[in-house]
Amino acid sequence: MANRVAITGMNELELAAVVIAIDTFGDHLQGQKVVVYCDNTATVCAINNGTSRSKVLMVALRRLASLCLQKGIALRAKHLLLTFLAHLNR
Repeated sequence: MANRVAITGMNELELAAVVIAIDTFGDHLQGQKVVVYCDNTATVCAINNGTSRSKVLMVALRRLASLCLQKGIALRAKHLLLTFLAHLNR
């Protein structure tokens, strides 16, 4: 990443994991719709909304958006626990 910032919290770590995964496996996911399951609400909201008040998250979101655009990946995030609980109620 050209923009390097200090990662200090779980929100940043969770989003960094998504960015690294898309960067690493983006060639295999090219042109696909991808759903990322995450247990961090702030990260899920940041990915789905494409914005955050955190400058650190915004740097990662810009990188993520750039990677997804380059590879034609339609990325969406779902909250892991909420998805699991909804599945149990079926």
